[in-house]
Amino acid sequence: MQNQARTVPVFVDPATGRVDALRLAHSLGLTSAEVEAIAQTCTPAEGPQDRLRVAATVAAGLYELTGGDRQQVAIWLRAPHPDLDDATPLELMQSAELHIVADLVDDALSGAPA
Repeated sequence: MQNQARTVPVFVDPATGRVDALRLAHSLGLTSAEVEAIAQTCTPAEGPQDRLRVAATVAAGLYELTGGDRQQVAIWLRAPHPDLDDATPLELMQSAELHIVADLVDDALSGAPA
């Protein structure tokens, strides 16, 4: 996935280098419980930090696409999306389909058709 390089330092705890779930929640307009659901491990090979890094990459891409508008990011995450069979991006991020949202944001940033 190309979008891994877009993780923004504001989501990262400078002391540990790990994605800070509370910083991520605040930047996305989500509750800590919603971010906890994103971080839940879906496979034995994938830990919470792996999922939080992908979510931080999605957040960074959304900030780039919206010009840094936190409210627009929060709306996009909660709105049904036609390319996701009318599921919300947040629903997919909280499931095993996080990578689909990451790919959708990456495609939007690169100008690739959906």
